[in-house]
Amino acid sequence: MKILENFGWFVAESTQKLELSDSEQEAFLKGVKDALNNTGGPEDKQAAAMEVQQYLQSRFNGIMEKENEAFFAELKANPNIKQSPTGLYYEIIEEGDATRAGPEDSVKVHYKGTLVDGTEFDSSYKRGEPATFPVGGVVKGFGEGVQLVGAGGKVKLYIPGNLGYGPNPPRGSQIPPNGTLIFDVEMVEVNPDS
Repeated sequence: MKILENFGWFVAESTQKLELSDSEQEAFLKGVKDALNNTGGPEDKQAAAMEVQQYLQSRFNGIMEKENEAFFAELKANPNIKQSPTGLYYEIIEEGDATRAGPEDSVKVHYKGTLVDGTEFDSSYKRGEPATFPVGGVVKGFGEGVQLVGAGGKVKLYIPGNLGYGPNPPRGSQIPPNGTLIFDVEMVEVNPDS
């Protein structure tokens, strides 16, 4: 029985982020009981599934928006963190040398990307080698951020969703729609030799 209790816990755990009210929890549990008892349920399962998907997306977007507002309010209060005219938040840890990349340049960087909750979604460090790419070939906030330091420099970027992947993050990634991206970036070289 404990294994089934655990199974139920894992299924329901994914709903915690929805912050369901008592009445919403009752409705959810009724749906679970109806399915287990093979009673009730939607007449048109396909239409109902699409409705549920749209509802959940809207609910998650609202929750994400509130979390992002609170997160960026904290950043604004930190005197070490600056905001660019586009809305990129950044903290320069080390300036590096005087040569900066421009929008048409390429860069070699080490970086670690995380979400607001600390979930790591990408890291050149874990791959064991820096990444090389054109400044204009990455999400807008990252491209803007790598232009802030020279070789040997380090910068921390806080990229709001509109300067990241927006509503369409890469399929299969842990990045939610309109998710805030946090990058620790170490500039290795501007315009590296091919």
